[in-house]
Amino acid sequence: MKIAFLRPNMGGKRSNDAIEPLAFAVLSGLTDKTRHELTLFDDRIEDIPMDLEVDLVVISTFTMTARRAYELAENYRKRGVYVMIGGYHASLMPDEVQEHADTVCVGSGEVTWNEFLNDLENGVPKKRYECRKLPDINNVVYDRSIYKGKKYSFVVPVQFGRGCMHQCEFCTIGAVHKGDFQHRDVENVINEVKEIFRTNKRAKIVYFVDDNIFANKKKALKLFEELKKLKIKWACQGSIDIARDEKLIKLMSEAGCIEMLLGFENINIKNIKKMKKVANYEFDYEKIINIYKKTRFLYTQAM
Repeated sequence: MKIAFLRPNMGGKRSNDAIEPLAFAVLSGLTDKTRHELTLFDDRIEDIPMDLEVDLVVISTFTMTARRAYELAENYRKRGVYVMIGGYHASLMPDEVQEHADTVCVGSGEVTWNEFLNDLENGVPKKRYECRKLPDINNVVYDRSIYKGKKYSFVVPVQFGRGCMHQCEFCTIGAVHKGDFQHRDVENVINEVKEIFRTNKRAKIVYFVDDNIFANKKKALKLFEELKKLKIKWACQGSIDIARDEKLIKLMSEAGCIEMLLGFENINIKNIKKMKKVANYEFDYEKIINIYKKTRFLYTQAM
């Protein structure tokens, strides 16, 4: 089959700093290239043709890009092309998404991807494929050749872990993964980082897209120690409870961390408790800011 991966944009403006959509590297790595031909179009950096001659369109969408995703889906369905939609929005709002797609992927798409392709080839595709449980992410193969020729940012995404141990009421991560989380072996990640800098001349910074890089503190410590040896620049995101461990924060700085996104969400403790933001219950934000000021990396807060 001829398959087109589409990454919709939130608006019509082109991006100068769009990072690679990691989900499509995962699906590409799972796909038998002797049976299927893959192409990728990213709305953020290029025009998506509305007349592609393909058998299947696969769209990954967030809520903020859902309107554009539906527009693309309806265009191709009218042309007789089969459309699958996945991503966080599809996992959280599958009934809504079903109105705009032939098939909806809920949860971890890599688990059901080849089952879906086989079903589609045999003429018996399901309306919905669902896998709420996280797969063994050590077995994930990232085929970054799918990005060839695309003008993505010099910031390259890497996933060390997936999921988060916290169950904050407002967070999509908790809603999708239900407190489940996994980490890849550190050696696995380090080898991938080395390969990125060996093969991608554009790469300057690695961005760990983990929902919470500190979900497993022991593994995080080992990762930082290994990153220190590589002498590269990297960024990440995590929960503020790591501020209890100033030694770990210092190690991050020494290991090349240049930026970390922290979730403050709210400065009112009553509101924080309503949101079940457990990691923030007993923290003085001013103290946390002063701790991070001692480091050499930039910290940014999400409210």
